[in-house]
Amino acid sequence: MFGRATLWNNSEQTKRKQLHNTIEDMKGKIRVYVRLRPLSQSEVDRGCAEACFKEGKVTVGVESENPSQRKSWDFDQVFAGANEENTQVRR
Repeated sequence: MFGRATLWNNSEQTKRKQLHNTIEDMKGKIRVYVRLRPLSQSEVDRGCAEACFKEGKVTVGVESENPSQRKSWDFDQVFAGANEENTQVRR
């Protein structure tokens, strides 16, 4: 039962995204995509920690030494880490 609902939901989301993108193209909107790269081996060896992280499909969070100063930004799409390196952007 949930499998069909999920397939229908994904199909509807895809159609909705295509329609949204068509409308945005007609308006001339600029889209902004961001990729959060993983730490390099030299950064890991130096003990560096990741300061940016993916909070959802469209949100990036940035850590601060003071937790009350943590910030987040929204983009059209966020790609994070090596798992998404080969992902293509679909309009």
